[in-house]
Amino acid sequence: MVYPRTNSYQARETGIHNVSIRGVTIPVSHQRGGLLIWGNPTYKGKNVELTARKSGDTLNACFVEHMRNGRIQYVAVFPRLEPGDYETGYFSGHSYVRISISSGYVTQLDWS
Repeated sequence: MVYPRTNSYQARETGIHNVSIRGVTIPVSHQRGGLLIWGNPTYKGKNVELTARKSGDTLNACFVEHMRNGRIQYVAVFPRLEPGDYETGYFSGHSYVRISISSGYVTQLDWS
């Protein structure tokens, strides 16, 4: 019996490695990128929403405290995102922002 080929399998992710920016480590690969959103202390614990423009899928991350060289930073981390265009939701005075994610790279937004 011959079974039809389907595209229901996912290719293995290759070249996974960590990138460190301002002391925050985020994994990326040959197939995926990442996003760091820097914030101010009032954002601590608040949720930011990211929507993939192609699929409409929604992702969420909270701003967390990160200590580096005795200085506190606030960052929302979106690791291993599929390449493409994304949009942030309205957040604390920041209107919608369109972001392009490239595989192997980390994109940054500064809302501090």
